[in-house]
Amino acid sequence: GRIEHEMDHPAPYEEIEHPVDIALRVWGASTEELLANAGRGMIHLMLDPTRVRLLQTRPIQAEGADREALLVAWLEEILFAFDAGGFAPAELTEVALTGEWEARGMLRGETLDEGRHEVRNVIKAVTWHDIDVSEGPDGLEVVVVFDV
Repeated sequence: GRIEHEMDHPAPYEEIEHPVDIALRVWGASTEELLANAGRGMIHLMLDPTRVRLLQTRPIQAEGADREALLVAWLEEILFAFDAGGFAPAELTEVALTGEWEARGMLRGETLDEGRHEVRNVIKAVTWHDIDVSEGPDGLEVVVVFDV
């Protein structure tokens, strides 16, 4: 008999489209504003902040070797509060630089209740994918990609 080639019959598997990431474009007039807006954007990707009561505060702080590293570390801190801390953030306030590439801020929200809080996307990680903060006429801009 002849040797059957793969093309003679369909393979027992197929590749399917699976979105594994979400990207967020963020603007800010300053580094502080970029951090605040990126954090707020990520919170909106994770859950519906209008369903969260402002009962608790969680301080966050982050640092990095440069602006991009600070941004990734900053968003990882918010994700950590949500994932490991079981904290549902609704607001990010008091964002301030405490050093060249160090920042602090305050998350306001409450303990995560998956029944009441609408979890929109389970973000697994903040990625370094093509992260580059650019400076334009209106300030700073960056695209952050999240693994989901």
